[in-house]
Amino acid sequence: TFIGGILLAKAINSKTTKLPKMWRTLFIISIAVPQFVTLLLVRNFFADSGIVNTICSNIGITDMLKHAGLVGEHLTYIPFLTDPHWAKVMIILINIWVGVPYQMLSATGILMNIPTDQLESARIDGANKWQIFWRIGIPLGMPGIMSVIVLDFLEYWNLIEQPAVFLRTERLKPLSLYISTITKENAGVAFVAALVALLPPLLVFLCGHRYLEQGIAAMGGGSES
Repeated sequence: TFIGGILLAKAINSKTTKLPKMWRTLFIISIAVPQFVTLLLVRNFFADSGIVNTICSNIGITDMLKHAGLVGEHLTYIPFLTDPHWAKVMIILINIWVGVPYQMLSATGILMNIPTDQLESARIDGANKWQIFWRIGIPLGMPGIMSVIVLDFLEYWNLIEQPAVFLRTERLKPLSLYISTITKENAGVAFVAALVALLPPLLVFLCGHRYLEQGIAAMGGGSES
């Protein structure tokens, strides 16, 4: 999602983009909509008898997927929510839909704090837009980028809403949902599950805390200047 956010921020902030404030406002409005409301709407759209399946059936996409072996022959719809493999795809897609606008704002803040004099010097030396972006903008913004990646991992590791809405199969549910189903009779299982849930975020935070500090310092310094 962060890569998509960077590319979206680059496109919106480009000098060739018309009405950048309007596009930025539209994506901010999508962030303002409660995430659970968005998830429920998407679940209804992709239900077995939802509008997406109706359209796919009418234009022949469902039959095409049957011939490709991606949908069972006995089905008249695409099992977006009932098939484990399709449900995983839906989780990824909905995370991209929900996460990219937020990551666009983060990437915009990072890119706007890159010193413009270095970008102008590269432009004078003959570098094109993408060379400036990838070879100067990204390296200079790396502290902020790494800090966002660390925070994103901590958020997605503890994801609850999307799996709760889209995953119907118990064995596919992540640890963040499984812990709440453990009863007091299984105290040992609860301890192991809590330990497994705690260790990866703790390791990522310990390895990336200096990037968090550098990213916060870089953004603070940029705003003061």
